[in-house]
Amino acid sequence: MLSTQLKSLTDLRSNPLLIAQLARDEGPVYILNRNKLVSVMLDVTQYEELVDKLQDAIDVLEIREMKKNAKPEDFIPWEKVKKNSACKTCTKLPSNLRLKIFSSKS
Repeated sequence: MLSTQLKSLTDLRSNPLLIAQLARDEGPVYILNRNKLVSVMLDVTQYEELVDKLQDAIDVLEIREMKKNAKPEDFIPWEKVKKNSACKTCTKLPSNLRLKIFSSKS
């Protein structure tokens, strides 16, 4: 588990490289100004992973909402997708397999 690092704004000003190394090696560094949390420093890899996870969660919620509000005319029959697809593997799937794919309508 990552430890919680607390540093002051003064610490950040006096040695930003040390704070960046702490973020990389130990996890998030919380920056305080007069004992009040004002910022969090993350290593760029940690930040990118966090953004990716957030985007994945948003995508899941949007898909759930689309499915909840979908009407039959919002779907494309699997036969039509397969016919228009350049995918060689798609045409080898059993004909009794039926997939419904969301159309690009908003």
